[in-house]
Amino acid sequence: MAVLVSTGAALTAPIAAVLGVHLLRIRGAIALALLEFGMGCVSSLTIGIPSFFWQAAAFRPERDPVVTQSWHDGGWLCFVATVFILIVQVGATGLAVLTDPGDKPVFPRWFGYLSFWVCAALVPGVLCRWFKTGPFAWNGVLTIYLAFLVVGAWFAAAIVLLLRMSSRSKMWRPEEHPC
Repeated sequence: MAVLVSTGAALTAPIAAVLGVHLLRIRGAIALALLEFGMGCVSSLTIGIPSFFWQAAAFRPERDPVVTQSWHDGGWLCFVATVFILIVQVGATGLAVLTDPGDKPVFPRWFGYLSFWVCAALVPGVLCRWFKTGPFAWNGVLTIYLAFLVVGAWFAAAIVLLLRMSSRSKMWRPEEHPC
């Protein structure tokens, strides 16, 4: 599983890069596009690094179970508790989309609203540091399951929108549309 998570983490950075390039098309959204791109790169690390904790936990199964549990807990806490980075990334995307002043918006408005709903749904993940059981624990329904659901939906929507933009006959050129 940890190897799959590492691979998936590596794939989030290119999505953030392409999304950031398209956000640059929004007049006045340079800072938000760069923020989305930067947080997208950092979020790939916050997904990838915990997988190394899990790999370390599984590397020597003969060691003391307390040590293995510590590596396991550390991985999950890093994975879930750093959700604020994703909140900033998705929030920057939503703000850029909803502040697009163009007659023909780069992204549909619903994607901006979806981004803000995703941000709101991710907030409980920050609380996992203080709860060991229940819906706010690292494995709680509001921290991990809801997060997987809404982030998966957001990435799916982003990928579909980006693929539609990429399939258009006329590609965007920065010199033709200055920010």
